[in-house]
This record gives sequence, structure tokens and C-alpha cells, in this order.
Amino acid sequence: MFRIAVCSSQTNDKNETSRTIQKWIKRNITADAELCQVESVEELQNIMETQPDKYNFCIMDMPALKSAFEAQTEQKKHPLLIHGTDSIRHIFVEDIMYAENSLRRITYTLYNRQKIISVRRAGSFESAVGEIAKAQAFMQPHKSFFVQLRYISELGTDHILMADGKKIPVAQSRLVMVQSRYLHYLTQRTKA
Repeated sequence: MFRIAVCSSQTNDKNETSRTIQKWIKRNITADAELCQVESVEELQNIMETQPDKYNFCIMDMPALKSAFEAQTEQKKHPLLIHGTDSIRHIFVEDIMYAENSLRRITYTLYNRQKIISVRRAGSFESAVGEIAKAQAFMQPHKSFFVQLRYISELGTDHILMADGKKIPVAQSRLVMVQSRYLHYLTQRTKA
């Protein structure tokens, strides 16, 4: 059984969307399919948390999608202040793809490929990146890098390929830890 949830902020939209999807299902899906109307974003979020396998996919109109995205974003963003070379920048930890330490300069590469450079005056790389070093979403495959797990495209035996194409070295002494952390992350992500 193929199950589809429809969540719309407008009842008329929901009914029209349901009719359109029913027509499409009849023309394109050979398996049995069931279309379910969900009354609110909150109800859909509750279902997705308590019964993640209930629907194969969900369709939402833009106001419902925006509401769901804003609610998710509000809950998960962790602010971070970075003292750049010419200013103090406010970013979110979740937006950092990786941090690289080179000659006492830390380059933060964000998911949008923007780079922020910070000069480390004293202390270790780990203490300079602070919250990143402690975050479960990050790991340190090499003494000069912290990477966010969700931006890893490929894990090799001596490198990590990031979503932006950057190859990050993996120290042989950290290889088992890196493989274990990444496999654990992938396992948890597929359960969610």
C-alpha cells in the first residue's frame, strides 16, 4: 500500500489537491495507493515523529511547508560568533560544512560555500572552534579539520570527500573512529 499525506492550510486547496493527486495516481501508479488528508502541520509533524513509516511521502502547500520549515529551523539552530579577520560574524553551527586550521588561521566553510577566516591567537585548534569540537554532528578526522557529518559525500580509506568537492585527509590513527562515527550517523539518519 502506497500512502500519501496531503497537508494544506486551506480546505479548498486540500480538496482540489487531493482530486488532482487521485487522478495522477490512477494514471501513473499501478500499486494500491491511499491518499490521507492531514489537518495541520502540527498533526503531520506529530505523526512523522511517532509513526515515521505511516506515509511514503507528504504533499504540503507553501504556507504549510513554510510553517513546518520555520518550526524545524527554530528548534535546531545553534548560534555561533566567529571573530573574523575584519569583523565578528554571527552564523549557525548547522551551516558549517567544515573548519580547517592552517598556520593559526581557521577557515570555516559554510554549506553555501562561503568562507570565514578567523585568526587563532593562542590555544589549540579544538579550543578555538569551541562548540564545534563538542558537537555530535562534527568529527575530527585529522588534526587540522573538523567536518560536519551530514555534508560528507564519500568516505575513503585515507580521505573524506565533502559536498563541495573538498578532499579532507583522514589520519590513519583516526580511521577506525571516523568510519565508526560515520556509519553510526548513517544508521541513525536512516532510522529518523
